[in-house]
Amino acid sequence: MRRGTRYESRFDKHRYATFGEAAKVWLDDPYWQGKSKGRQTISFEHLYDYIGEILLLDVDDLALQSFKEARLKVVKPGTVDKDLRFVSTILNYAVRVLRWIPSAPLIREIKGRRMQPQAYSWEQQDAIFSKLPDYMLGPAIFAVNTGARMGEIIGKDGLQWTQLHEQPQMKAFLFVVDGKNGYERAIICNSIARSVINRQQGGEYVFARDGKMIKTWCREFKQAYGATGMRRDPYLKTGAHNLRHTFGTRLGAVGAPEWIIKRLLGHANSNITQDYTQPVLEIGLEWTEKLTNRFEYTPLRSIRLAV
Repeated sequence: MRRGTRYESRFDKHRYATFGEAAKVWLDDPYWQGKSKGRQTISFEHLYDYIGEILLLDVDDLALQSFKEARLKVVKPGTVDKDLRFVSTILNYAVRVLRWIPSAPLIREIKGRRMQPQAYSWEQQDAIFSKLPDYMLGPAIFAVNTGARMGEIIGKDGLQWTQLHEQPQMKAFLFVVDGKNGYERAIICNSIARSVINRQQGGEYVFARDGKMIKTWCREFKQAYGATGMRRDPYLKTGAHNLRHTFGTRLGAVGAPEWIIKRLLGHANSNITQDYTQPVLEIGLEWTEKLTNRFEYTPLRSIRLAV
């Protein structure tokens, strides 16, 4: 009986803790370095008016209903699901780490068709790049030749000159960055990516605009896609992330093994000392260099665009 009383009193201390209070603790927690706190901060801002002042114990699917209905009027289901996953993250954090609540309810995501990434042909790539503003052209060429996420290339977490590591024995260089899974990973530069880097000026960030950090890229890339006049599918993405998908698709088209594609995209859950030895880097550079020649391949597209 006494043990049960102590157990209950642990949660009594935070009986009136709100979702907003728990979310702020999570966002300030330096332990979770592999998490995308920037995107989660955006989710928190959208959610706060709906559940920010609600007690953690009262946050469930029913409490989120009005939020879902309002957000679905302005964004797609996949975007709302990112916000809902943030809610689940906070609730589980409050249970397992903070120990503020005894359990977390299941937060169901939105049902429906999801937007899929698409790989570009060489002609489509040229058309889009011709419509990009000058300051975005370098990052875009670098992305499609390295598979790096746009958030790793520009923005506050973008490439910095201090992350550049030359490899004289390979006659190449790479950038060592923090991956989304919390481990360091290498961005290997083929000859095209190296030529882009060599054209950049000094400063803290590799890619800059008028000497300042480039902060946005989503709107610019989507506008460039729209300006090409290419036929659009409502369920295919048109953002800059497609460059990363194009890189992976082209590696598969030239026959790169799955394990090397995962390494180059930073999907593997492993650290740099184990999986980025010199032989692995040399193999990675060999495969990425194959993408500098325009070989024939047909990226898979939505069936609706073929009719």
